[in-house]
Amino acid sequence: MAFALNFAKRKILKKIDFIETKSKDDLLNVKLLYSAYKDKLMPLQASDPLLWSALCHITFKDYVLKRWKKDNGEVSIAQRFFATEGRGSLTYYNAISRLWWSGYLTYDEDRASTNPWHLTETLFSAQQIQKDLFDQSFSMNRTIVKGLLSALKRVQEENGNKCTIIFRECCDSYINHFGAVSILDTLSAAEIEAVAYEYMRKLVKTTPIN
Repeated sequence: MAFALNFAKRKILKKIDFIETKSKDDLLNVKLLYSAYKDKLMPLQASDPLLWSALCHITFKDYVLKRWKKDNGEVSIAQRFFATEGRGSLTYYNAISRLWWSGYLTYDEDRASTNPWHLTETLFSAQQIQKDLFDQSFSMNRTIVKGLLSALKRVQEENGNKCTIIFRECCDSYINHFGAVSILDTLSAAEIEAVAYEYMRKLVKTTPIN
């Protein structure tokens, strides 16, 4: 029994290391891709699914196959090689589109002289954070995204962890509820940050976080 438990633990730790490596690789590739395309693509152009499908099938085919190969050796062609005009397809599923949009939504021009990628680094501090954020209806609003990630970054710095559970709850429950009684689009990134930070700070005290 002890051997089986230790074996299972090693497999879990190996899986965690593998996922964290993927996050680091994704972050690096966001920086490379967005830096190369940020002055060449506008959001309207980047919303064209044919662009990303072509890049996945031609320019970046080897990368897509390597990055998204499952344990059984298969790759989801429909999700990773093709794109639709849907928000989730562009920001999370298509193998190349997700990199550009992650850069576009998080690159901080105001910190161009120091570290404009500080929010991108927060986004990819855990794979779940990216999924939880891009599941939201407001996920293509740069102001809201930057405000939320700025709040999460502060909470991470204070608590020394990724805080993935409370971030999901903040996005799913509080921010969406807040948006129902207030017009989120009228708020600045700093105002969004203040609202989200206060809520997540309270959650830290009552929620087991990882």
